Amino acid sequence: MSPKDKITPTTSDEMNLTKFKVGDAHLSQGVSRMEAVHREAKKNRKLLWLVAISVLQHSSILSTLSIATSIISAVSKPFIATIPNIASRPYTYILTFWFYVIGYVIAASSKTISTYIVGEIFVAIGSSGPNLTYDIIVADLTPLEWRGFAGSTLSTRVIINT
Repeated sequence: MSPKDKITPTTSDEMNLTKFKVGDAHLSQGVSRMEAVHREAKKNRKLLWLVAISVLQHSSILSTLSIATSIISAVSKPFIATIPNIASRPYTYILTFWFYVIGYVIAASSKTISTYIVGEIFVAIGSSGPNLTYDIIVADLTPLEWRGFAGSTLSTRVIINT
């Protein structure tokens, strides 16, 4: 046994390697980097809500907006599901991506509560499109016996980040 193989005590500051700050995404590696980036994006989303509450001063409307965007996201899925039948899957993906981008541009540049609501509605429609498109692609490309496994692999990004 060499002297390098000995166990040395560490301080509590050195042992706390799992605490990443929001701005430390570039310091981590692998899955930790992905988690830090996800955490940073999540913080920025919360920051956008806090800015909207402080600037627009309509906190009760914004809490109602959260429920409304969930409903809009669920209701828009059947309409989005018809687009790949008419056009194509890439067109559907691009269209919903543009709804997503336009929604965030409108929400970020809003000066009134009404424009912020319009932006969040576009974001709700745009965010429901890619998930639905992924499910349609998995349903088309995988046999029935492997469909559950293939569909669950799309959720692994959520499992890794939590």
